[in-house]
Amino acid sequence: MDTESFRGFLQAQNLADKTVCLHVKLVSDYLDRFGEITSDISKTIKNIMKESTLSKSSSLIGSISKYYQFAGFDNKGLVDYMQVINTKYDKELAEKRKDMASDETLPTIAELKEKMNIMYKMADYRGYVVLFLLLQYQVRNQDMVAEVVSSKKQTNKEDNWFVVRDGSVLWIRNKYKTAFSYGSKEHIIKNKKFRQAISNLDHVLKPDENIFRMITRATGGVTETQMMKIFMREANTMNSVRKVAKNRGTSTALLVSN
Repeated sequence: MDTESFRGFLQAQNLADKTVCLHVKLVSDYLDRFGEITSDISKTIKNIMKESTLSKSSSLIGSISKYYQFAGFDNKGLVDYMQVINTKYDKELAEKRKDMASDETLPTIAELKEKMNIMYKMADYRGYVVLFLLLQYQVRNQDMVAEVVSSKKQTNKEDNWFVVRDGSVLWIRNKYKTAFSYGSKEHIIKNKKFRQAISNLDHVLKPDENIFRMITRATGGVTETQMMKIFMREANTMNSVRKVAKNRGTSTALLVSN
């Protein structure tokens, strides 16, 4: 495979750098394992089916489909097969949600949002910010250990930061569990209540405080692990799980297996 030509093809589609790298890696891994990629769709699908999980198959087939486009092959059969995999994966998620639903001690997302809004009304801005981030981005506790500043010039590339700007907040995540694999992440938060709340803080969480206690105080006793169970219980589709995985910096396979 002409790696650089394939990379250039992907970049011309205005894909994110991380997405381009992932496609190149998955195609390269496929070639290392099976030797070649041909226009024989039945053979390609047979090889993809050897993956251990549906989520891995889905990721791989997406990358191989891109390579088919690059090579000038007809990828319709791959697209059709991807839809089949996604349907099976949705059914797998439904079974997992059914298992989780038996835990009646865990609140619903709607109940947690109601608690979050009450915190805002009571000017518990720190609690509101913590719960907002957990609900919107499904992050780990460590990701919220961050200072709040007014300019990006006050930040560095080692720590986590919230930069309060006109009309939005820039959340920079340099220090989180899988940063070595997924790199720095940035989120632009335009929620007006969130911006107002965080403007009253100089930090969200501090490294030298009891972070577990701060989290459970904000959530009403729900831990980070339990929060993930709630999200997975209420995730409707594979795309919902992919969004959670992207926010956390992990794989869909790992989320479903836990």
